[in-house]
Amino acid sequence: MHSALVLVRTVAGERRERLHQALVRSLAALVPALMEDCLREATLVGAPDLGLADIADHAGCGLSVDADPARAFESALAAARCDRVFVLEAGYAPLAGFIDELKELEGARGAFALRLAPDGLLARLAPRLSPVVGLSAPRRACMARGFAGAAAAAGGLGARTLATRARRV
Repeated sequence: MHSALVLVRTVAGERRERLHQALVRSLAALVPALMEDCLREATLVGAPDLGLADIADHAGCGLSVDADPARAFESALAAARCDRVFVLEAGYAPLAGFIDELKELEGARGAFALRLAPDGLLARLAPRLSPVVGLSAPRRACMARGFAGAAAAAGGLGARTLATRARRV
């Protein structure tokens, strides 16, 4: 079982309303995994000025906010109840097959990266070129690695790529 940490970050020029809509879609995509007991809990991780408290309250999620993203992430990791965490960048949703793959990772060693579904010929020919938007890894490994986001952590932990892909929401 995993604890889910959803990383919420702003992109220059992105409106808060759009960020919140993408976050809610990401959370909605995780509900089936929660119901199948693949995920035990979900925690939103972000800056205090993003207005995440109401969303966390309505969704029944945990909330870890700090002006320093590293401290917010470390706090969320420390509060996670499972030995493995699933880190997902807000604005993305895993596609079909995700629950089955999470179940297969029970007791697995190492880290596994969730990549964006290929959107062009080059990404289809070389899937490792698709960006990493999620990561399944041991909580202790993430704590030792520190905050870097899903993509940097996947590289630093030598993550293998999951067969399941994600889409932008």
